[in-house]
Amino acid sequence: MVLYFRGEGVTAFQGATFDDIVKPQIDLMVNCKWCSLHVALKINMDKSWINIRIRLDPLYEKGADDFVEFASKDRPNATEILCPCMKCRNMKFMKKVDVAEHIVVDGFLSSYTHWIFHGESSLT
Repeated sequence: MVLYFRGEGVTAFQGATFDDIVKPQIDLMVNCKWCSLHVALKINMDKSWINIRIRLDPLYEKGADDFVEFASKDRPNATEILCPCMKCRNMKFMKKVDVAEHIVVDGFLSSYTHWIFHGESSLT
C-alpha cells in the first residue's frame, strides 16, 4: 500500500498538481473534515495468481486482466504498456488489450515481483 498526502496548495513537480499526478492513480481518497489534509491510498493488488501453473485457470486469466487494469491506472492516457510476459520481459510496449493475452499464453515473468514499471512504488 502506498500513501500520498497533500495539504492545501501543495504541488508536485513542474507545476503539475496533486490532481494531475496522483488522483488518477489512487484507489481510495480520504479527506479530513477539520483541516485541508487529504490522504490517498493506492492498494497493491493480489499477486498470488502468478503462481498458478495452469494458465487457463479462470483465476489466472482474471489475474492477468486485473494486472492490465492495475497497470492502466499508472498510464491512463497511454494505449500501450510494457508487457511482463516471459517472452517480452518488460522490454516491449504492447497494446493494453494484447498484454493479458500475452500473459496467459506465455506466462508472467516470475521474477517481476515489484511492479515498478506498472505503477507500484519501488518502496513496497
